[in-house]
Parts: sequence; structure tokens; C-alpha cells
Amino acid sequence: MPTLKSLISGRRRNVNTELTPAPSFPSSSPGYRKLDVAQEQIRVLDVQPGRLDSPLCCNLRVVALLSTPVPQYETLSYTWGDARSTLPIQLEGETKFVTTNLAVALRHLRDPYTVKVLWVDAVCINQDDLDERSQQVQLMRRIYSIGHAVIVWTGPLHKSMPPTREAFWTGDIRDEGLLRTFWDSFRGGDIDENFDATFHAFAFVRICADKHVWDHPAYQNMSGPGFTYPVPFGAYQRRIKEALEPFAKSAWWLRLWTIQEAVLPPTITFVYGPVAMSYQMLMGSASGLTHHKTSCCASAFSQAYYDLRVCLQYLHANFNSLHEYRRERSIDHRSNLWKLLKDFRHRHATDDRDKIYGVLGLVTAWYGEPIIPDYTMSTEEVYIRATTSFTLDTKSLFAMHGAMEPNKYPNLPSWVMDWTNPAVPLGLSTAKGTPRSTLKYGATGESEASICMISERTMALEGIRCGLIRAVGRPMTDCVSSAAIRTQVDWFLLAGMDKDPDRFYVAGGTCREAYWRTLCGDVMTLNRIEEVRRATADDYDAFVEYFLASRDSPFNEDGLAPRYRTEWLRDSRFGQFGKLTDGLFTARASHFSTSTQANGLDRSLFITEEGYMGLGPTRTRVGDEVWCLFGGRTPFVLRRNGHEDYLIEGEDNKELHYMIGDTYVHGLMDSEIMNLGPQHREWVYLV
Repeated sequence: MPTLKSLISGRRRNVNTELTPAPSFPSSSPGYRKLDVAQEQIRVLDVQPGRLDSPLCCNLRVVALLSTPVPQYETLSYTWGDARSTLPIQLEGETKFVTTNLAVALRHLRDPYTVKVLWVDAVCINQDDLDERSQQVQLMRRIYSIGHAVIVWTGPLHKSMPPTREAFWTGDIRDEGLLRTFWDSFRGGDIDENFDATFHAFAFVRICADKHVWDHPAYQNMSGPGFTYPVPFGAYQRRIKEALEPFAKSAWWLRLWTIQEAVLPPTITFVYGPVAMSYQMLMGSASGLTHHKTSCCASAFSQAYYDLRVCLQYLHANFNSLHEYRRERSIDHRSNLWKLLKDFRHRHATDDRDKIYGVLGLVTAWYGEPIIPDYTMSTEEVYIRATTSFTLDTKSLFAMHGAMEPNKYPNLPSWVMDWTNPAVPLGLSTAKGTPRSTLKYGATGESEASICMISERTMALEGIRCGLIRAVGRPMTDCVSSAAIRTQVDWFLLAGMDKDPDRFYVAGGTCREAYWRTLCGDVMTLNRIEEVRRATADDYDAFVEYFLASRDSPFNEDGLAPRYRTEWLRDSRFGQFGKLTDGLFTARASHFSTSTQANGLDRSLFITEEGYMGLGPTRTRVGDEVWCLFGGRTPFVLRRNGHEDYLIEGEDNKELHYMIGDTYVHGLMDSEIMNLGPQHREWVYLV
């Protein structure tokens, strides 16, 4: 493992970031001579030694990945930042302007005594040569796998924070000295408005690995004899949150390219200003807190300072998505393109084509010909070809599960995902594999998709029309606010839960059961993201406890009027758990809450003419149709576009439809429609 000294040099905290306009480093310079593709040549950056504030001098050197022994270098994972904000470096004796974030990172990471060898994409690839960009992107997997370590630069210490000590948190016994310093700081009895909040914040992250919530000084007020906070407890909590937030919400966690940059190398070290931390430290923190907050400490955690809880959960959710892929690669798990695209669609890329190209290095299972990066193609061409080839190769509609709403490319066919739409916001737990637990369903069993490509933009699919939507509720755009309560109340009343909730449901059982199972998508998310199972009858108790505890429940004091609750309060289990617990979650209530957020966010409750209850895209409207399309895991909401077209020679005009998106429909998720005869099957034409 690299030492802190090898990662961070110099002790000055402030780096001059004044912008100086100058011409870019010319791509015709000797540093950018043509690379030998056959030898898998790349360039590495030799960062010359120096102090933090001395001129930044670098040289490019060509190495071959196929050489023996393999070249020795570290990779740098960072975000480019604002392309208009630049600083000069000396490259091959000439001035080159790079983004401010990169220049600051190189200054912090260079060694004061020896040359540091890095691979840095913005400098080592000739960004003006589209052919070279395409060729080097194909080598990304090998570049990051061969590099002996990756340094993740998340940014400099935030300017609002007082200076902090250099620290390298390892997540093991080597942290004992740092932890002793942390605990000793409470025993001096001194008040210090300028205490080192950054040091305390990362000590806070570290002790989440092995402390109960009630033993944690940032969660529980431990003031008393021999224990004094440097500032009042409430102010202390706010300062910890403010110190941690720049790291937890660094743009690095939201960039697409950074995921493969952090998954492929054997060793990772995270650096935030003068603070470094190992991958193992963050992993221990995330797993430790997840265990405590969903079991022994569920109640205590639900009462802790809200903003600090959200900040830490955001960090852990980001880290967990990274950790899951590193774990899967360690057991040779096979990852297909569409799983990767959906898992990381919330991440940003400067070039929209990189929403596809940026994950190719992680694909280990191709069902047809691999996609070759080609920066001469338009973004729409890249998206259409990727969707078409994946759908035809797999004979499944997996590529159509997820948010289909257009964003930057409204002219895409409705059956092609616009990957610039971020879908479910990061920070919410979603089920392993795809958003909204798609893999847990089998609406059309193990059927293969019946597909006919009419043109590059028109796809015909075979399926069964299951219903016509007659009522649609408010969209759930926020899970934890007064708007969420209003939406929950709207859904409760739309589903008729205030009037005889135990009436017969169209697919069997009661409407009460259909309602609570629809809210959670009929799945339960347990201690970790990947622990997802279908709901059982026993999970009704988890629903009851959630309803009584959640501040966004319709049973909250700001929710339903008492007269609408009467039928539910007749259920003995509502009385069994006593009066409203106002946010004090049990472990199983927490599980139900997580499932409800993952499956209900950016959804609207709807009712069909036939009596089916479901959760569909927020674009769903009255008159839309519910279809089960063969090869699909869930039903889909489709919309007639009001036009017909002559598509197939010798046949009549065909009615055209738009794909609105996938949906949960209670009673149609487990092959129920497959019992219908072939006379119910028909082709639908999507444009």
C-alpha cells in the first residue's frame, strides 16, 4: 500500500488558482507522436519532483502495454472540471493549459524528491485526434488493470474549512494513533471555534465501522464529566457535516468514467486535500453503519441529526455501488452492457456518447459483436445501434426496462433510452441488477422477445394488451417531504383504501394486499443493496410499522383526516404497535421504507378499467394501455400516437404506439397472462 508521503507532498494548503489565458499545448508537438497500435502503446506522464508551490514540470513518455516486464505507473482518477478554468503546466518544456482541478491534483500528489509516473487521460491521450481517442478508449481496461494502483483525487480541502492535519486512514490497527488523538480531543475541556472539523469528520467515518450509533459522538450527545465538545453539540454536528460534505458529494462520485477507473486497478487510495484513506477504510465504514442502522441501532439512527445522516448515507450509497462491482469482478462475475448502463446512468459524461463508451471496459459478457468506440458517429446513432443490437442479440426487452423519458435527445425513438436522463437519483438503494427490482419479476415467464425491425427507428413487438388506464395519481417526485405526504394521501384515496380495503381484487386476494404490495413493488430490500427478495404475507407487519413510523406516511398527523383511517384502524395489528411512533423506525420498517423509495420514486399510481393497480412512469396518463410484451420482465405502458402508417408491403396500415415505460401491475408480474390462448397475442408497432 502506498504511504501518505508518496501520495501527498508539501504542507501548504492554498494553491494559486488564478486563470491565465494562453494557447493550448499543440497536438503536433513531439510529445504527441503517433502511437503503435500493434504494441498497445500509451503515453505516461513523468511528474518531476517539487514543492507544492514550485512550477509544475512534466514529460510524456511512450510505453507499450505488451512489453515485458509491464510498464510501472499509477493511474489518476479525477474529474476534469470546468474546461474554461485552466492553469499552466510545463510539458516537454512548453506551456500547456490543463483544467484547474487537474493542475491542483498534480501539485498535491507529486513527490518532493522523486519522479512520479502517472497515466492521466486528459494529457496522455491526444484529445484532438478522434482516431487516437477511439483506439485508446478500447485499451482502457488494460490501462487501468495493468497500472499497479489508482489514486482517486476528489478535490482540495474546501476553502471554508480551517487547515487540517495530513492523515492516512487505513481502516485497520494502524489507525490507532489517529483515533487516540480524536478521543483525546474531547478530554481537554477546551472550547475551540476553529477546531479541526475535517479531521473529526474522517474520524467519524472511520469509527462507523465498529461503533454503535449510541456510542458515536457525532450522533449522540455524550457531554458530561471528562467529555467536552469543542463547540456546542448541535454546532459540532453541523460542522462535521459541512466538513464531510465536499468529499461525500465530490463530483468524482457522479462521473461515468471514474467507475471503471476505480473498479479495474488492484489498489485504490482516495485523496481529499491532505487526507488520504484506503478502500478498506471506506468499505468497513459503509458495511458497519449499514449493519447497525438496519438492526440494533435502527431507532437511534432514525433520531440522529438528519443532514448528517443524509450526508453519510449519500457517501455510503456511492461507495457501495463501486464496491459491488469490485466484488463481482473478484469472483469473475459476468457483467453485460445493459446492466452496467443502467446501474451507472446517473453518472455524468462530458461527451454524451461516453454514456455508452465509458463502461465498455467493464463488460465481460457480450451476447453478440462487441461495440467498438467510434467518435465519428452521432450520439443518437450510438444509442439506437446499442439498443437494437442488444435487443436482437439477447431476444429480450431488458434494454427497455428503466426510465424511458427523453432528455437531451427528444427525437430518439421512444423505445430507445436517452442515457442523458439520470433516472433514479443517486443515494437511494435500488435492487441488485437493475433499478426497481426488474430481475425479480417474470411477467412473460422465460419467453423470448418476438422482434421485427421495420426500419432503423421502428420496432414491432409481439405481446398481449392487458388493460386501459382510467385513473392516474400524483407523481412521487420526493420521498421525504410534505409533497411526499400529499402524494401518499392521493394514492391512498385513489386506490379506494378509505372504503372497504378488504374488498376483492381483480387478480385475487384483497385490495388491501394489492395496495401495500404495490407500494413496495412486492419486494423487500434488506440490510444491503444486493439483499432483495419478493415480499411475503409476513411483510404486512413491516408495512404497518412503516405506516405508523414514517413521516411521509398518509397516517402522519399532516396526512389523512381521521375519517379516512377508520377502516384501517379496525385491523388489530395497527393497534398492536401502539400509537404513531413518529420516525422511530424498527429494522423491518426501515426495510419497507427503502423498498418503497426504490420502487415508488418518479412513479405514479394508476388504476385500469379492469381494476388492476400499478405504479408507472410519471408520464402515464388516462387512456394509456398496459401491455405484456414477450421477452419483458414487467408489463409496459404504451400510448397510441394517433397515427397509422404503411409499414409492411402487402399489408394494411398499422397503428403506431409510443413506449412510455415499464411498470409494476399487481397481478400481472408472474406469468399470469401466459395462460391466455394465442388468439390474445398481437403485434404492436413502436416508433
